[in-house]
Amino acid sequence: MDIVQHGYSYNGNPNVQQNIAFFPLYPIIMKVLGQLFGLQNGVATIFPALFFGVASIYAFHALARTRLHENASLFATAAYALYPGATFFVSAYPTSVMNLLVIATLLAFNRKKYFLAAIAAGISTAGGALLVFLSATITLAYANKIIFEKNQQKISGFFQVIFFATLSLSGIIGFMLYQKIAFGNALAFVDVQKAWGYKSIVDRIINLVTLSPIFGGGYGSFFRSIFFLQPTGKSPEGSVEYITNTFSIIMAVYSTWILYKFKEYLLSIYSLLVLLGYIWFIGSVQGPSSTFRLLYIDIPIFIAAGIYFQNSDKKISCLLLLAFSALALLIQISFFASGYWVI
Repeated sequence: MDIVQHGYSYNGNPNVQQNIAFFPLYPIIMKVLGQLFGLQNGVATIFPALFFGVASIYAFHALARTRLHENASLFATAAYALYPGATFFVSAYPTSVMNLLVIATLLAFNRKKYFLAAIAAGISTAGGALLVFLSATITLAYANKIIFEKNQQKISGFFQVIFFATLSLSGIIGFMLYQKIAFGNALAFVDVQKAWGYKSIVDRIINLVTLSPIFGGGYGSFFRSIFFLQPTGKSPEGSVEYITNTFSIIMAVYSTWILYKFKEYLLSIYSLLVLLGYIWFIGSVQGPSSTFRLLYIDIPIFIAAGIYFQNSDKKISCLLLLAFSALALLIQISFFASGYWVI
């Protein structure tokens, strides 16, 4: 993966450009593999995504079994493995390693290995900005257990929570410190996004209301995509993106509601934060942007799929939705293999 996406100059010096469009975790993994094994560039870029992607499927099944019956956990795992975003398990992108770390965090927290969960969450924040919501979620849950459930002394509990929060944000904290030292701007990774176009707060709110960055033009495209009427024009992959965006956002919102309804509060809070954070961040983007890819880190929505399957009398509807997801994944991979960049 070439992380030189957009140069960003600092202190008015046009000759100083920093390649900080992406968070450092995946590029570091590629660099280490290249140095240790002398892998060719293509292998070093794709192999980690595939390895961590397959590992994440096994890890997700382990997580699902802590919440669901066996058949439902298998269905949830299938929903995870056949989600359109799984396309990025065979591309040089950090999705798979981010997913694996989210799953590891939730597994560790579920097993009451709280500081192991914080470490996993901390590493994950070096993979992408949205994962700070994972850190926030487990920190809130940990604070509830330490301060309220255990009736611990408030001062002692407060410092434990602060340490836990710092650990769970260690990746992004380290990344910001590096940028401050190297470039004089701890928020350089935010500023560099202006290369894709920057919108004011008012414009972002308008985007949130119209959903145009997600559906490519607002509610008209939204409804056309539901009924497969979105015109393809000269870019057939664009229509696929509109349809999968619609499918993904509807499923994510409904799944978050399912988690709350069945009292999976930790999972529902994380899912809600990711949804809101994603929509807010994407509001600054010029034109439509992928929903299914960026929401793939919302691991709880696949647990919700298993909960729905487990509690539904109409299994056929669950299987039809799973089949639709698998078809979307197949189409995505076909476009990807044909040279289209469907994100």
